Amino acid sequence: MAERIVSPGVFTKETDLSFLPQGISNIGAAVIGPTQKGPAFVPTVITNMQEFEERFGGLYKKSYVPYTVQEYLKSASTVTIVRILHTGGYKADYVNFAVSGSGKGSGTPHQ
Repeated sequence: MAERIVSPGVFTKETDLSFLPQGISNIGAAVIGPTQKGPAFVPTVITNMQEFEERFGGLYKKSYVPYTVQEYLKSASTVTIVRILHTGGYKADYVNFAVSGSGKGSGTPHQ
């Protein structure tokens, strides 16, 4: 690094910022939903449909996930899958949600 004296008591030091750290890897879109098999709640990067079928199962009518992955991989190199488990055994007594934001009418539900 170059260092030079500008005037008595004043120093300038050049810092090389040309080094770029390695960025995050390409993970593609994230598809979250139920699949036939595979690790649950673990983000898994998939690069082709064969790999998806081996880890998560093939196409089946009960989930949109395999079809979404199949179509997405036609135009992209990777997709991240997060398998959730089917919720057939769960029943909700009520749904609670909160609305927030800024601007006109923020946080006020409209009919």
